[in-house]
Amino acid sequence: MSPRGIVEHWVAANDAFYYYVFVSATEIINDLPKLTETERRAVRHKLVELAAENEDVALCDQAALEGAMMLDQMEADGARRQSR
Repeated sequence: MSPRGIVEHWVAANDAFYYYVFVSATEIINDLPKLTETERRAVRHKLVELAAENEDVALCDQAALEGAMMLDQMEADGARRQSR
């Protein structure tokens, strides 16, 4: 293992060698500011896609959405009362 915690592997497949480097979450997070807006959008899209595959996350998202909708309705009702 290298000093920075990167695991390096050479993998042989079909008489070709592939070089894989695995980086830590910390390294990925630290490199995010270097990405373009388009690249960041692609990362966000993939994270949302992965989160949607997790049923617990999907349930939390649904509960948060319902709570936000309820607060929006309460704010709208309050604004209507004040305008009278």
